[in-house]
Amino acid sequence: MIATGGSKSGVTLTCESMLANNVDFEGSTYSIFLVSCPENCSKNPAPVIGDMVYKDTSSICKAAIHAGVLDDQKGGKFLMSTDKGVSEYSKKSSNGISGNPWTSDIPADRSFIINPHRELCP
Repeated sequence: MIATGGSKSGVTLTCESMLANNVDFEGSTYSIFLVSCPENCSKNPAPVIGDMVYKDTSSICKAAIHAGVLDDQKGGKFLMSTDKGVSEYSKKSSNGISGNPWTSDIPADRSFIINPHRELCP
């Protein structure tokens, strides 16, 4: 089941929105959310940590651009899956976004993965 944050259109994010410390995603692990981002998030200074699996302190919208799921010029909707955190996130630049690495003996609280959203016929 896809969580929409109480709205039929999903959870509306800003370019700075992260999984960590976000009331819309509080306590969610192994959940799928329909989320929406504005356009032009690529130049925002918020970090992207990881590649395909992102740390909870990454910008969700910039991670979606990095993953090739969100068009920076248009913004839009996509699916975000939450998962348990890991102790290492790799670095890769993709779609004009530089991903940062992160390593620790203690895993991050949570991770997320970005997937495309396909509108179904009404």
